[in-house]
Amino acid sequence: MSELKLDIDELRRLYVDLIHASSEFTSVEHDVQDLLGVVGHPRVESAVRSFSSSWSVQRKEIVAGIDALWNSTGAVISSFNELDLGIAAQIEAASHV
Repeated sequence: MSELKLDIDELRRLYVDLIHASSEFTSVEHDVQDLLGVVGHPRVESAVRSFSSSWSVQRKEIVAGIDALWNSTGAVISSFNELDLGIAAQIEAASHV
C-alpha cells in the first residue's frame, strides 16, 4: 500500500514565499527607476539602464516560472484541502451508521 505524506504548512509557506519572490522580481523595474534618480553620474546611469534592459527578458522568464510554481502549489493546496474535507465527511458519515 502506498503512503502519501504532505506537510501542508510547509507547502503553504512555500506558496507565500513564491508569491513574494515573484513580487520582488516584478518590482525590480521600479527599483531601477528609483536608483537612476540618485546615481549622480551619467556613465553609471547609462550602465544601470543597459543592465536593466538586458536583464529584462531573463527577469520576465524567471517571473513566469515562479508564477507557474506558485499557481501549481496553490492548486495542490486546494486539491488537498478538498480531499481532506471529503475524507472527513465520509468518516463522519460512517461513524453515524
